[in-house]
Amino acid sequence: MTSEHPTSESNRSRPFSDEIAGDEERLDARESLWVVVDDRLRGRWRRMIIVGLVLAAALAFGGFASTVPSYRSTGAIHVAPRLPVTLTPIPETGELDHFVSFVATQVQLIRSRRVFEHALEDETLKDTDWGRDPRALERLEEDIDVTSDRNSELIFVAFEADSPKIAQIVVNAVIGAYEDIYGRSGADEVARTLQRLKDLQGQLNRDLRSTRAEIQRLRTKHDGGDVTEAQGAVLREIDVVEAWIDDARQLIDEARAAGVYRMGGTGPSAETIAALDPQLAEYRRLRDEAETAFQFVTQRYRPDSPPFRRAEDRFRTADQLYHEQLVVAIEVWGRTGRLGSIDVASLATVLTPDQVEHQIDAMEHRAENLRAAAEQMVADLRQLEELDGTARRLQADFDQTIARIKQLEVEESSVRGGRISVAQLGSRPLSVYSDGRRKRALFGGVFGIMLSFGLYFLLGTVDRRAFAVRQLEHAVPGGGLTCLGVVPDLERTDRRAEGDPTEVASHCMHHIRNAIEAARTTKGGTVLAVSSPFQGDGKTSIAVALGMSYALAGYRTVIVDGDLIGRSLTRQMGHVGSRGLKECLLGEATLAEAVAASVNDLAVLPVGAAKHFGPERIRREELEVVLARLRERYEMIIVDTGPVLGSLECLPIMGAADSAMLIVRRGRSCTRLGECVERIESTGSPCLGVVLNCAPARECERYTSETSLVGDDGATSAPPPNPLVRAVSEAGRDAA
Repeated sequence: MTSEHPTSESNRSRPFSDEIAGDEERLDARESLWVVVDDRLRGRWRRMIIVGLVLAAALAFGGFASTVPSYRSTGAIHVAPRLPVTLTPIPETGELDHFVSFVATQVQLIRSRRVFEHALEDETLKDTDWGRDPRALERLEEDIDVTSDRNSELIFVAFEADSPKIAQIVVNAVIGAYEDIYGRSGADEVARTLQRLKDLQGQLNRDLRSTRAEIQRLRTKHDGGDVTEAQGAVLREIDVVEAWIDDARQLIDEARAAGVYRMGGTGPSAETIAALDPQLAEYRRLRDEAETAFQFVTQRYRPDSPPFRRAEDRFRTADQLYHEQLVVAIEVWGRTGRLGSIDVASLATVLTPDQVEHQIDAMEHRAENLRAAAEQMVADLRQLEELDGTARRLQADFDQTIARIKQLEVEESSVRGGRISVAQLGSRPLSVYSDGRRKRALFGGVFGIMLSFGLYFLLGTVDRRAFAVRQLEHAVPGGGLTCLGVVPDLERTDRRAEGDPTEVASHCMHHIRNAIEAARTTKGGTVLAVSSPFQGDGKTSIAVALGMSYALAGYRTVIVDGDLIGRSLTRQMGHVGSRGLKECLLGEATLAEAVAASVNDLAVLPVGAAKHFGPERIRREELEVVLARLRERYEMIIVDTGPVLGSLECLPIMGAADSAMLIVRRGRSCTRLGECVERIESTGSPCLGVVLNCAPARECERYTSETSLVGDDGATSAPPPNPLVRAVSEAGRDAA
């Protein structure tokens, strides 16, 4: 086989690791939730299931045991929208205008603190442990259920308890308390209404008597007659007096101007003059009316009473006016021989100027009194009208109150029971109303499984150990790390179920070698550094197995032990104490120190025996010189170095190598794998990828298939050489 692997320029510019990374990015876009879950729980499924079953059983049992079945008792209260009528419908028996609101109000009253406190005073309830509980009121407020249907006249009161007896007692206690406080208020309300109506009747009667007494007083004030007629008579008298005053003033002015005042002789009688003189006749009529009224008052009132005095004053005034007018008329008749009209000459013959002035003053005073009396009559008339209206209203209210009392007394038997009645008391439940034990048990079981899943999912998120290829590929931020392959755990493989595992192991090693070859672009000898993040990942045994795979493929291969501290390769190949790499670096030995192995085309260069040469003395320039000579003789140089994290010789060897690969044992933390890749690439050498050691069988299925293990004749291919299988087995033991 040639030492070169021909590649094009495009392949060199885009190595195999980049192609694999691009494919993984496309796969990540199609990741499902199951992939993420499997990534977190890989390696922990069995423990998660066991813990989940234990938690599920414990929580299911706890949920079942902690739940007590409940019993529900229900009672009903009827609210009547209307009441039966005995004779006449009244407001107390009519239909409620806001029935829905009334029912909602009753629901709130049932749930009131007053009803609950009264219910807890029930003797039957107080005799139970539930009723003696200090939290009984709080529990009653929380657990009581009071509902009403919009299309129904019933209010349902329900209560759930652990005991059917307690449920029944609590419901009946609440219904009884509500009935005592609110349900039996119908009779009391009727009694209160009747009492209010009777009180109103008495008050109206007193107000009516008082109003009528005031009306009688005002009418008596005006001689017990019609006030309007009396007012008209006063107004007419005022007109007569004012007309006499005007005529007298005019006549006295004219008499004074003429200067004539004569005394006359005799004339006709007073009756004749009154019959011929209209003015005197009017005075006579007024005098006769006043006399008649005075005589009537003298028969009914005492002399010291106001009506008697008013009638007497009126009669005296009318009589004085009449006689004065009569004197004037007689004097005028004696001088002029005329009646009905008094001229200045006649006036002068009757009275002196002083007497006329005195008569005018008396008449003016009389007019003032008459006007005051007229104004008082107007006020009294207005007050009488108001009092009459008040009396009519009071009488109507009084009559309506009497009728209302009679109606309520007739319908009292219908209204006394009220609109609220108990339709059904709470009965003792015979079956369980709510049994949440199965639900609690199911919930506890599901919660136990989910809790176990969540804990292990969180553990897988925090503790990023590698149990599968996918976890390695995503260990580096950005997911750019390529998994070159896996190495099975031969000691844990069930041969009876899976056949001979050595076939799978050798196939996996050849697959790793082919993946490296696909990414190798170096012409001539290629130096590949093999390392791991920590000690004990099995890197040495895999380096040996990889070298054997190359040798079996016809490549001239040498395995160099570059782990100056661990020296695992030297011990594993049986060359402890032999000269090797140290001496070559010191210039004390040649490449003849490379010892041939048991496989053709495979040689081993031990670490060397120089004790004074430690890892701190390794220099990259000297390594490049030694490796350059190895390139001339071998096609593949595999260098087993110390761990990337913790060894001094690793980075110089990585810098002198063409490429590097990392070995991670299954179950190892991969949190610092990204740091290892960064350190390798900082030396200028690319990291081809990572290999998962001690992988489970399901991971090996990604890199093997049944057809790849069967020959052309249909028979299973012959087992690989024993050295390669032994080397793979050593990889597992080394990792363990």
